[in-house]
Amino acid sequence: MLQSDVVSVCWTFDGVRITDIFDKIPMTVAGVVGYLESVSPYQAFMKNDPEAAKSLLQETEKRMLEIMGVSSRETPVEFWVRHVCVLGCKGR
Repeated sequence: MLQSDVVSVCWTFDGVRITDIFDKIPMTVAGVVGYLESVSPYQAFMKNDPEAAKSLLQETEKRMLEIMGVSSRETPVEFWVRHVCVLGCKGR
């Protein structure tokens, strides 16, 4: 959505923003690392500095395993995601 589209949205009712939508997704440590690898900021980092990006993921995985006191990438974790819902209508 372009900035001009966002500005032209008319808010015609109260309660247009819902910010407390949480989703618990069962994953493994490897799944979390795979998710992080897929997000846009990581992709931009990868494009600008591939070695540093790869190192960041490796260190993140290593730190997760250390903190959890496990060695398997297949260790299950709860991955919590926060969703935001904005309701409105585009102005005419």
